Amino acid sequence: MEYQTIKNNQTTPLTSIPVLAYEDFLAQNTSLLADQRYHCVSYHGVPQGIK
Repeated sequence: MEYQTIKNNQTTPLTSIPVLAYEDFLAQNTSLLADQRYHCVSYHGVPQGIK
C-alpha cells in the first residue's frame, strides 16, 4: 500500500485515501503507535454508507 505525506493546509483527493478493513487498520495503527516516534494527531470517521 502506498502512503501520502501531506503538510498543513494541504488537500488530497478522497480517492487517494486507502480504505482498510477494521482489523487491518487497527493492527497497522497500534503497531505504528507502539513506536514513540509516531503520534496520532487526528482521527476522523464517517458512518458506513455515508459518502
